[in-house]
Amino acid sequence: MSVVWIVHRDPTERTALARLAGVSDGGTIGAPGDGVFRDAPAPDAVVLGLAGDLEAELEFAHRTGAAGRTARWILVGSRESLARARRLFDVLPARLCEQPTPARVLREAIAGAAAATAAEPIALSQRPVRDALAEHFARAFADLEPATLLRALDPRLVNVPLLLLGEQGTGRAILARYVHHFGGTAGGVFVELPCSEETRAGDLLARIAAAQTMPGADTAATLWLAEPARLAVDVQRVVQGWIEYGLPASTAPCRRLRWVASDSGESLEPELLRALAGLTVRIPALRECPERIANLVGATAENWCRARGVAARRFGEHALAILEEYPWPGNLRELEAVVEQSLASSGDDPLGPEDLVLDGEQLAPLDASPPSIASVAPQPVAAERPDVLPDVETPLETLDQEGTAAAAEPDPAGPALRHLAAAVGHELRNPLAAIRSFADLLPERYADPEFRGEFSQLVGESIERSEEIVVQLEHLADLGTPAPEPVDISTLLEELLEKRRERIRARRLVVLEELDPARSRAHCDPRQLRFCLEALLDKTLALVPERGDMYLASRRLESSSSSHPRVRVLLRYRAPQSRGDDISPGVTPTANALDFAVVDLLVRSQGGSLTIDSSDRSETILVLDLPAPA
Repeated sequence: MSVVWIVHRDPTERTALARLAGVSDGGTIGAPGDGVFRDAPAPDAVVLGLAGDLEAELEFAHRTGAAGRTARWILVGSRESLARARRLFDVLPARLCEQPTPARVLREAIAGAAAATAAEPIALSQRPVRDALAEHFARAFADLEPATLLRALDPRLVNVPLLLLGEQGTGRAILARYVHHFGGTAGGVFVELPCSEETRAGDLLARIAAAQTMPGADTAATLWLAEPARLAVDVQRVVQGWIEYGLPASTAPCRRLRWVASDSGESLEPELLRALAGLTVRIPALRECPERIANLVGATAENWCRARGVAARRFGEHALAILEEYPWPGNLRELEAVVEQSLASSGDDPLGPEDLVLDGEQLAPLDASPPSIASVAPQPVAAERPDVLPDVETPLETLDQEGTAAAAEPDPAGPALRHLAAAVGHELRNPLAAIRSFADLLPERYADPEFRGEFSQLVGESIERSEEIVVQLEHLADLGTPAPEPVDISTLLEELLEKRRERIRARRLVVLEELDPARSRAHCDPRQLRFCLEALLDKTLALVPERGDMYLASRRLESSSSSHPRVRVLLRYRAPQSRGDDISPGVTPTANALDFAVVDLLVRSQGGSLTIDSSDRSETILVLDLPAPA
């Protein structure tokens, strides 16, 4: 039996509708604001009686949209109320029935008549946007209340131009949309007018004309000038005339028209600045208000977790301290991106400094190397001058004495496998997080050709990186079970370096080699070992900045009471004339953990180990220990 909801403000009308619809005692009957629908079974049909200004009915349809998503909606009312419903219930597929409605017609509609069209005091389609905007506004400006904003929200001042002054990313776009939805132009159209040096007055008029075909354009419109200072001087003067004297006669009139502009204000023509500054809201840069950052981070993190249905997570004190010290050139927009991308890229709670990322790169230097790969104490592996050959005895023998790089027992399914899985997840989350951040802005920024170009480039790069990860994993799967045999490490390293000489010369890198030609045989699978060494060399060459240096050494270490004979390969890379502030974030291996995780897994499966020391931000040391014949 069908589950039917009967909804009407008037009790007498509700009873009449229930009788006409043939609803038994099992039906759910009530007024639009009644709580009875909150816990009622999801309906197969909703009979909604129209009355008054339709606000209560619109709010009922908005609030019960999730429960009634698959229901058939039947709107019942007078001819006048149905005419308004066609405009107001704009995204609700519904059948319209004029009163008095015969019982047969109503029951046919409930039984399965196809829904007709329908449609808004604020249109149903705009209510989710309005709610999301209100939440975003509350998060961004909860502790910053510009006094002029209250005046801008007064419907009686809807025709007064509003100028939002502030740097890019401070939330000017949020304010512009908030004023539109809550300041007297709700239900109308919001028209973004992006400005550049190439924009002509005709281009702006064309966008305005295109918006006139949208629902609500005849009642209200907000025209948002984004960065009008970029317009040519003559175009700024034309826009000034439109603001002061009205749009050209060829432009269809609307009852409520609001001009909103967002700019830094530094390069606006004085006359246009005066025309726009009927009301002015100044938004401070985020670096000027570091006391706001903790609340902004907490609110953004809470919203991100709630929107995805996951438990709330927070940022630790050390992470917050770094965020409060960061200069935030991108202001609020950049801060929100860091919070959202960091939450997407890490499952930690609380998040630490190592979890802070922006566009796939770490926001702050790490204090330690990535988990699952043991760290070694930093050693003086090279002299300060790159043209002086480092003393290979110190790092190789000292590491051996401390036992931090001793050969591990084979453990292909243990920590190395877990580290590989985590690295794959981290690598794939980065492009997904970046795409998601752009996708959230797509509905409002699609008309911006620069944004579309950036989005296209980002998606292409993200797909390319994801395909590289898949290819790398496919190669790993093809390697199969290890079949160890003696392999001359020094000869193999010389061969691999020779193949990369052209790249080394092109990037003007200094490569120092100290390969022990005697007794340098390892007992490993030749194919897998080549794969590992190629991966280490290629990733190192990709990480080292131009004119940087790389040091490569190999040596056989005899057995001791705690280990078997092994061949040790040491690889150290650093930026030119290493100085902490000059180092690219990519010099440390953390941002490229997948490549090292793959090598770690393969080496462990053959009884070897990989140790990474990135505690010194200026350089990274990799120590590869491989089993050797006795």
